[in-house]
Amino acid sequence: MNKALLLFSGGLDSILAYYILKNAGIDEIKTVFYETPFFPSDKPRLYAEKNNIKLIVKRIFTDYKKMLLNPRYGYGKHLNPCIDCHALMINKTIEIAKAENIEIVTTGEVLGQRPMSQNRGAFNAMNKMITDPKMILRPLCALLSEETDMEKRGIVDREKLLGLNGRSRKRQIELAKKMKIMDYPNPAGGCLLTHKEYSDKVKLLIEREMLNSRNVELIKYGRVCFLKKGFTVIARDDKCNEKLMKIAKGSRYHIRHEKGPIGIICGKIEKDEYNVFIQKMKKHSKSKEKDNEIIQL
Repeated sequence: MNKALLLFSGGLDSILAYYILKNAGIDEIKTVFYETPFFPSDKPRLYAEKNNIKLIVKRIFTDYKKMLLNPRYGYGKHLNPCIDCHALMINKTIEIAKAENIEIVTTGEVLGQRPMSQNRGAFNAMNKMITDPKMILRPLCALLSEETDMEKRGIVDREKLLGLNGRSRKRQIELAKKMKIMDYPNPAGGCLLTHKEYSDKVKLLIEREMLNSRNVELIKYGRVCFLKKGFTVIARDDKCNEKLMKIAKGSRYHIRHEKGPIGIICGKIEKDEYNVFIQKMKKHSKSKEKDNEIIQL
């Protein structure tokens, strides 16, 4: 039985890769998604379910953090270490594949689609970090590269693979229609590290040696103010309140009459910084009570 392990992102390319592999003679395809706070699993889970694809989700923040702090090939426009990120996830997929006697590790990458991570130079750079490049198959652009060993041995039918190139999604959309794939997301980058505002906050966490999975979640929800040795977060709305209540333990503040935002203090805070935080909490409170005391939850 021919088996493959697909690195799945939830986007149209990875959905197409799954079905193209099936058409190319792969009997069993497992899929895996590596979750970090920068790229949550909501979308991959949703579109795997919609397309009847069984998905394994693994959290890798510890290894990702180590790579993020010192990427071999640096960052993109913001704090996105795309080449190192792809290599890390491919290596983790190779580990799983070898443990389960799976010969093929595959992705939905398309040559020329993304400026930093999906071009010939990036693929060559990744190969220098990938533990076993011979296991890698990119079915959407395989015809633009030399025939792999798995194709030569007939494990995969090369004639059923594609030679997609460039940023246009026209061909992918045509293929989706032909394959009757109806449920897929609009093209969009899923990684928060490609966004300037969020990346700038993460940089400030790194400067304060406060980069951990809890803090990179907290800075997503509300008004964030960085201090000398810490930071505060004040929720913008009820949704942010709910998120902060779930994430934060200790150092949570609220108006006594509960008609305002949740506030969070992280790290060390000086007296004058604390006073400013309390005044901001009161400013954003909806409470009309005279006693709008801030209490710690």
